[in-house]
Amino acid sequence: MAKTAEALINPEVLTWARETVGFSEDDLAAKLKVNAETVQAWENGSKRPSIAKLKQIANTLKRPMAVFYLPSKPEDLRPPKDFRGLVPGHAGAFSRQLSVELRLAEARREDALALLEELEEEPNAFEFAATLDENPEAVAGRLTQYLGIDQVVIDRCDNIYDARRTWKTAIEDRGVLVFQSTNVDTSEMRGFSFSLAPLPIAVVNGKDAPAGQIFSLLHELSHIALNQGGICDFDEELPRDPNSQRIEVFCNHVAGAALVPAEQLVQHEIVQANRGETEWGDEQLGDLATHFRCSQEVVVRRLLINNLTTPAFYAAKRAEFLQRYKALAQERQEQSIPVPYFRKVLNRNGYYFSRLAVDSYKREAITGPELSRLLNMKLMHLDNISQALGV
Repeated sequence: MAKTAEALINPEVLTWARETVGFSEDDLAAKLKVNAETVQAWENGSKRPSIAKLKQIANTLKRPMAVFYLPSKPEDLRPPKDFRGLVPGHAGAFSRQLSVELRLAEARREDALALLEELEEEPNAFEFAATLDENPEAVAGRLTQYLGIDQVVIDRCDNIYDARRTWKTAIEDRGVLVFQSTNVDTSEMRGFSFSLAPLPIAVVNGKDAPAGQIFSLLHELSHIALNQGGICDFDEELPRDPNSQRIEVFCNHVAGAALVPAEQLVQHEIVQANRGETEWGDEQLGDLATHFRCSQEVVVRRLLINNLTTPAFYAAKRAEFLQRYKALAQERQEQSIPVPYFRKVLNRNGYYFSRLAVDSYKREAITGPELSRLLNMKLMHLDNISQALGV
């Protein structure tokens, strides 16, 4: 049997790539189905992986193969600022799953830029900016106008899933990469963003409800507009430093106002009929949430901000919502709804990145195996993905 060609990699870069995603030597060995001693030998330079094994390593660690041949480890992007509440085991701590998602988002952006360069195309520039000194209601109005989304557009959406895609597509069309994490619990992270140019990144948690994902996306977009990318949980009641708290409150406010504009809320027939009352029934809140394609929690928050309910009512409903979220999360875990494979691929990678990868393949800028690596999919599903993308 012919001996497999060795990959003449830099052992220091392999160690760096492993550590940046939070893998131990044992973790990487398990992923590659080798023993830990083999990984140790690769990293101390006494042995080298085969070319075939290097492809597995690159895919596992979310790095281009070429990076392992560099003479020294490259400067990596620092994780975005941690805006999560200062509670034990939360802010400042990254699970292996979150570390991988951070690196994966970064890697997809690197791949997108490389594909655009190969195709000799330029990405759209995200040209929306905001400051903390602005009125968040006004920022929300500017943002929805910039995205080309108003209530007329939302009214055309058949359901919350359609609304989620409408928001995602509008944001991607403006030059933001939108991805979905798959393995991080919502208790650790609701969303994160990288304020980069070109192609800033917004990531929502795939374990969140669709309405929660829409709010997360607009919250992270607000971070990008402030040039303050971060890792977020959105809970304003958790302790954090004053500047971080100010930013989180601002981004929450912008996201809520974008989803439920004050003027349209006040003029809605349900609100008009309830004028003078500060208590709201579940049916009223549900109907408003359906109309605006958002969660009931966002509706109650907007009612509070617009002096249409009391802090006591908001606090009581929020406690109720938190209990409801826990029950729904448990229910989703026990009775997961099957999602078509191609839809999972598109949700995970975003429509912009997926379309860019498929278009590159069809224009013969990349090979089938490279497309499979980029989208982490089997090529047998390409027809369904192409049809969904319209390419």
